[in-house]
Amino acid sequence: MRIAQLLITLAAIAPLQCVVAQDTVSTDDTLPPPPTPKNISRARAAALYAPRPKIPAEVVRKHLRGAGVCVLYVNPDGTVSRAEMLRSTGQPILDKLSVDTFSQWRFVPGTFKKVKIPVTYTGNYPKPEKT
Repeated sequence: MRIAQLLITLAAIAPLQCVVAQDTVSTDDTLPPPPTPKNISRARAAALYAPRPKIPAEVVRKHLRGAGVCVLYVNPDGTVSRAEMLRSTGQPILDKLSVDTFSQWRFVPGTFKKVKIPVTYTGNYPKPEKT
């Protein structure tokens, strides 16, 4: 299976928008400012565990695609307390896949409170390997 063909844009390969723990965090639900190269680099470096989604057979079979934004709320210990879609991919199964996958992520403790991750599913998935 060629991962390069999967073309799912995740934090490891896409820009992140994040609120750094020492920055002032707004109490309302407004989005953080656009990412700076410094914050993008910090966010990528701070992801200790970032599994890729396991694409279900239904998604592959139907060539489902979509783009959205997932926001992760990070505990002081680096675990994700909550992940939710800020902007839907347009496909409920892809939204759930994103939330379930990002909920497993781990960051360097105390680095971030909130991370905004753009995600894109292209619909060009590798053919399943026959067993």
